[in-house]
Amino acid sequence: MSTGGKEEGASPAPSASSLLALTVGSEVWVEEEDAAWLKATVMKIDGTTVTVEDENGKERTVEDVTEDKLPLQNPRGKGGVDDMTQLSYLNEPGVLHNLKDRYSLDSIYTYTGSILIAVNPFYPVPHLYGEHMMYSYRDRMLGELSPHVYAIAEEAFRQMSQYNQSQSVLISGESGAGKTETSKLIMNYLAFVGGHSKETKTSEKTVEQQVLESNPILEAFGNAKTVRNNNSSRFGKYMEIQFDSKLRISGAAIRTYLLERSRVVFINDPERTFHSFYQLVFGANDSEREAFKLKPAEEYKYLAQSTCFEIGDVPNKESYKRTREAMSVVGMSEEEQLCVFRVVAIVLHLGNVVFVPDSEDDEKCVLAEDSLESLQSAAELLGTQSDLLTKALSTRTRKTFDGEIVSPLNAAAATHSRDSLSKTIYSKLFDWIVEKINASIGQDENSKLTIGVLDIYGFEQFKRNDFEQFCINLANEKLQQHFNQQIFKKEQEEYKKEEIEWTYIEFVDNQDILDLIEKKPGGMIDLLDEQCQFPKATSSDFAQKLYNSFTENSRFSKPKLSRSAFTLNHYAGEVTYETDNFLEKNKDYVIAEHKNMLVSSEYEFVSTLFKENEEEEKKKEEASKGRRKSVSAFKFASLGNTFKGQLKVLMTALTQTEPHYVRCIKPNTVNKPGIFEPVNVLHQLRCGGVLEAIRISCAGYPSRSNFYDFVERFGLLDPSLYDQGLDESQMCEKLLSLASLEGHQIGKTKIFLKGGQMAMMDKLRTEKMNQAATMIARHMMTFVAKKNFKKKKDAIVTIQSGARSMFARKLFNQKRNKRAATKIQSAYRGHKAFAAYNKQKHAAVRIQSAFRAVKARRYANELQKGRSALAIQSKWRGSKERRKFTKYKKSVTKIQGLWRAKKAKQALRQLRLEARQAASLLKDKKALETKMKDIEQVVENLQEQKTELRAQLKKSKTQLAEYAEIEEKLASADLEIADLKTVVEEGKKKNEALQLELSELKEALKTSQITSTSLESECAQAKEQIEELKSELSAKIAELDDANKENETMAKDSAILSEKDQKIEALSSRLSEVEALNDALNSKLEEVEKTPNGKSTFMAGVRRMSNGVQMAFSNESTPATVTPEGKWSDQSVDSNAPDQQRELEVRKHKLMAEKQGAKQNKLLEILLTNKDFHDGVSVGACTTFKCLLQWNAFQAERTTIFDKIIQSVGSILEENQDNNDVLAHWLTNSVTLLALFRRHVRPPSESGIQRRSRAPSGLFAFKSSMLFSRSPAPDASAQSSQKQVEAKYPALLFKQQLDAFVQKIFSLLRDNIKKEIAPTLNHCIHAPRGRASSTAGDKKGRGGPVLSSHWTSVINIMQSLLQLMKDTHVPKFLVRKLFKQIFAFVNVQLFNQLLLRRECCSFSNGEYVKTGLAELENWIHVSKAEFVGPALEELKQIRQAVSFLVIHQKPKKSLEEITNDLCPILSVQQLYRISTMYWDDKYGTETVSGEVLSRMKRMMVEDSNSSNSNTSFLLDDDPSVPFSWDQLTVDAVEMKVQLDAFPSPDFL
Repeated sequence: MSTGGKEEGASPAPSASSLLALTVGSEVWVEEEDAAWLKATVMKIDGTTVTVEDENGKERTVEDVTEDKLPLQNPRGKGGVDDMTQLSYLNEPGVLHNLKDRYSLDSIYTYTGSILIAVNPFYPVPHLYGEHMMYSYRDRMLGELSPHVYAIAEEAFRQMSQYNQSQSVLISGESGAGKTETSKLIMNYLAFVGGHSKETKTSEKTVEQQVLESNPILEAFGNAKTVRNNNSSRFGKYMEIQFDSKLRISGAAIRTYLLERSRVVFINDPERTFHSFYQLVFGANDSEREAFKLKPAEEYKYLAQSTCFEIGDVPNKESYKRTREAMSVVGMSEEEQLCVFRVVAIVLHLGNVVFVPDSEDDEKCVLAEDSLESLQSAAELLGTQSDLLTKALSTRTRKTFDGEIVSPLNAAAATHSRDSLSKTIYSKLFDWIVEKINASIGQDENSKLTIGVLDIYGFEQFKRNDFEQFCINLANEKLQQHFNQQIFKKEQEEYKKEEIEWTYIEFVDNQDILDLIEKKPGGMIDLLDEQCQFPKATSSDFAQKLYNSFTENSRFSKPKLSRSAFTLNHYAGEVTYETDNFLEKNKDYVIAEHKNMLVSSEYEFVSTLFKENEEEEKKKEEASKGRRKSVSAFKFASLGNTFKGQLKVLMTALTQTEPHYVRCIKPNTVNKPGIFEPVNVLHQLRCGGVLEAIRISCAGYPSRSNFYDFVERFGLLDPSLYDQGLDESQMCEKLLSLASLEGHQIGKTKIFLKGGQMAMMDKLRTEKMNQAATMIARHMMTFVAKKNFKKKKDAIVTIQSGARSMFARKLFNQKRNKRAATKIQSAYRGHKAFAAYNKQKHAAVRIQSAFRAVKARRYANELQKGRSALAIQSKWRGSKERRKFTKYKKSVTKIQGLWRAKKAKQALRQLRLEARQAASLLKDKKALETKMKDIEQVVENLQEQKTELRAQLKKSKTQLAEYAEIEEKLASADLEIADLKTVVEEGKKKNEALQLELSELKEALKTSQITSTSLESECAQAKEQIEELKSELSAKIAELDDANKENETMAKDSAILSEKDQKIEALSSRLSEVEALNDALNSKLEEVEKTPNGKSTFMAGVRRMSNGVQMAFSNESTPATVTPEGKWSDQSVDSNAPDQQRELEVRKHKLMAEKQGAKQNKLLEILLTNKDFHDGVSVGACTTFKCLLQWNAFQAERTTIFDKIIQSVGSILEENQDNNDVLAHWLTNSVTLLALFRRHVRPPSESGIQRRSRAPSGLFAFKSSMLFSRSPAPDASAQSSQKQVEAKYPALLFKQQLDAFVQKIFSLLRDNIKKEIAPTLNHCIHAPRGRASSTAGDKKGRGGPVLSSHWTSVINIMQSLLQLMKDTHVPKFLVRKLFKQIFAFVNVQLFNQLLLRRECCSFSNGEYVKTGLAELENWIHVSKAEFVGPALEELKQIRQAVSFLVIHQKPKKSLEEITNDLCPILSVQQLYRISTMYWDDKYGTETVSGEVLSRMKRMMVEDSNSSNSNTSFLLDDDPSVPFSWDQLTVDAVEMKVQLDAFPSPDFL
């Protein structure tokens, strides 16, 4: 592809179209130094001079206006756009501020066509990543969902699988922009969709796991902390993932470019060298520290150049552990890991080796005294001698024809030699690690499809730029050229896709600067290699050679104040390079002494790092033979040429793939979230080539828009177009012709405009709106004038009414004063008369008071007398009441005694119940006698006390004050004695009653002895009956022998023979029952002998057993049960019968089996073909179950009918997995059979008298017990009306298979509905963009939500499903569960689509979805809850989300109102996602306030730090069956099935 050649920097002259597009009031951008671009408004236009007012209120004057100086602003919209090619004005400030708006809402990903721009958020956003997001972006086209790095990875994988072509993803950006993390995310997604092609053991790691685990290793040995980034990659990395023919990951390869070796020996504060050094020093265990002779980090000179040893929250110890684990994953053995870190330790020790000038000769150097220990440690770890290492570092050897010449080095040269050795060792180690990782992962040589992920350093420009920046920028120039060509290609593909006419587009090509740098001969790298060949060449010489060679080149310039620097004009701007270190860093030589020493190391690992291919060595030796010249110790190689070769290989690989681009942006230089530095970001956009891609887009048709958006924005230019029935493309053509624009193109879905045409359309729109604003202002001013006139008129009327009211008030005051005077006069006269009256009144009061005082004194005297009398009476009454209380107290004491006696009687009665033996009664009697003696003793003691008290009374007659008290004590003592006497008498009565009871118990004991003797006699009678039964049994056995003899004589009579066989079988079964009865009888006899009252129970049992024996041996015994297959017991054929009789029996059995097989086939035909229903119950299922009952199939030990049914039904389901009618029919049949099984079949019984047949044991018995243990109890009605049969193992297995069928059919039916409804739901989430159907009379409804055909389709699918469920009579329980899961699926699909597509989070779209949900809710209410159930509850997330979208005044809502009242179900992550993606396309309202968003963000960060938190904002669909076995069975029993209502088939 050839590219255009117009010169960069040639600014076009001011065009007339650009000036015509600007009008007063136009919103433009104005350039500003600190903020890059500021918003401004045009205030005045004077020719080519425009006066604007910026957003800070400052006026600016811009002369010679062009589109580049005052670019127009895009229409305002909250949160920007997902794809910046959709911007009306695709210019530099528009792109910058679109990124800024999206970054403020945490939308870190943005498209520019097919380019993904990723802005580093500098804080974890786990809700944007994980498997839930991978599932969302899988199989989705690019641009269908919100921008995401997963979308780029999916697009690469999709194109690879669809077009069978290898892909590549190119990730670039400056240090700290997030390139490494982005590459990890892409690798994770490819591992997710690709998986692994080979089955491996559980202990082995797959290819994708090893590739992902290689990242920590490469980061440890190739990443370092810089000023801009704590984990900056100091090398380029290209990871190639290989896929097999099945699109599974089959292999991988990693290539690295330009490791920054100088960082090993030199770093600036506060940067760090590579992470591996710090991980080893801080993370090694004691044994490793001792083996590697490690010291603290501060003692190593290479590390001590900086004061930074730790990085934030990432401890070196944990990083070392993580690196070792990753090395184990990729296949490095423990020995190899130790060898790797031994080399790292060698480099650290070499850094401490210091040489100082020799005191005798300055051209020589000696080892510093404090460096001896480090030298010995390095030599020991290298596996060489200290002298050899010292010699290799401090001397050089030249080989001549006459022999070797050894030259000493000065201190500076020796130090340089030491640093060279350190860099070489570490570089070789890094190459070995990469090779080891590649060898461990393994490459698929047969793979033809690959996806490469290029993680390479971005364009770099520092205050001082060295050789590393020169190489890095060369790589970016090569990639930029590739990028420009691909963007140009995609631009042409866009034109072809839209089928528009287009011409060749010219764009700025950077081939000239690539020729300047790498052309051979004469390029900068070629000149650098040439200078490096001269031993005494300096940087000034190299710079001067550049000046002489490239002075006339427009890309090259010389700085004014420097003699060793040069400036290159890159695509991203001018960069000045210092050539001080160019010569030294370009030399990629290996010193011969170093190599010979390391190759001879006693450690194989160290020696293998430096061994070259033997064949190459031989060729070099042969080539050097016969040459009579000296050989240098240096083997020169150019790092620039090496890097150029690597770039060539890389570009060759990239050109063979379809590229995809990710540009990582670092929003600020302080590495903190929420800060957006426009100048810094704009520089990165230029360096990343994003603006160059925009320039290519602008070269053709810079403005493009889809039809709907164009008509939506410019339709107001001619509103009559809406009423003409035109489609949107025709309306666009009419609008463009109205503006008299030419050169535009109308594609299939978009309109393409030339530069300035969109601005012209905006100008016309602005003029139209200005005219409308003028008309509105005119009407408004008329309205205001009328309002002011009315206001003045009202004021005049108010003044007039005020004057009139003032005169009226004056007249009123006069009349009021006159009336007041009259009132004062009358009041004075009244006051005078009232004073005379008061004087007379006071005199009368004095007389009355004197009289009343005399009367009161008399009353007081009488009252005092009454109180005295009352006191006397109260004293008397008190003494009377005290006597009464004493008497009452005695009565209470007596009552208490009686109560205690009553309680004692109750206790005695209880003891009487317990006293069943004479011995206990005698003991109680003795206890009572002893108690009586104790009571008599107490009475005697009381008598003695009484006599003593009387004696004391005689002695104390002189003490009159104490006499009354002693009398009271004596009286109370008398009362107690009387009470005790009554107690004694009652005790005697009780004793007599106990003696009577004792005699009665003795009589009862005698009667129990008599009863036991009678029971013994009855036992003897029972034994005699048993003996009689045994004798009768022996007689029956004798009859059985006679019957056998008769069978031998009657061989030809088959009918009699079968009858006898049946008798034999029945007798043998009865015999086993009799033996069981005999055992039970013996055990019962033993119990009777132990139990005195078991007579009646025992005799009843004996009668039942005797009756059973009589029935067993009666002549009318029932024949043996025949299974459906007609299988008889082996005992039915006598072993002694002749061969003819046996053959006859075999033929008879075969005929019966064939007859039974024909019946089974007819039954299967009825089950499979009969689809009729009787009273809502399946006729085929009920008929089948009735036949199985009549055939005794559930009681059979072996049967094939169940297998036939299961196989037939299974084959039908397998063939009709997508046929919902068939699935619904068999769902009803399966549930009906399960319900009938539960009603008529019972589990095996384990209680009662067990037969001596062998029951199922082992696993089958366990399964059957588990099946019936989970089954609920049968219905009482079923037990009373139907006789249940006992199930055998085949029946239990049949029931289990029926249950599996129900779950399988339910899942298939549910999944079919989901598949049918899923495509429609994708359209239901987005409002249709149709205007052509609007009419003039329906202008009001044009902007409102209208229910589309997609929602109608969803409702129709639901209705058809419900009707199918009703027609096939599926149980309502299952119907409710089915609709519950389907509505949950609808909720998940709609909600996830809403959160993944920004165009869906709009106000009008919320109204549209809310209208559709309202229709769905109406259908739920119409369908009734008995079928649909609470399905509406499953839509709560999407209902609350769309309700939040359509509420007004969102900025006034607090977080508490949103989380508690508006959206209590939604999580903070979901609310934050909706709030940041919301945009109002109808009223222009804003989302929630910034304070609410910041609080949400803090809550999300806190949740992400919690280990138990769920950071996903998407919902998951539940694929499980929503009912258990018990629930299914209980609900199935609700079907009232009567088998008698179904006629039996003819073959029965």
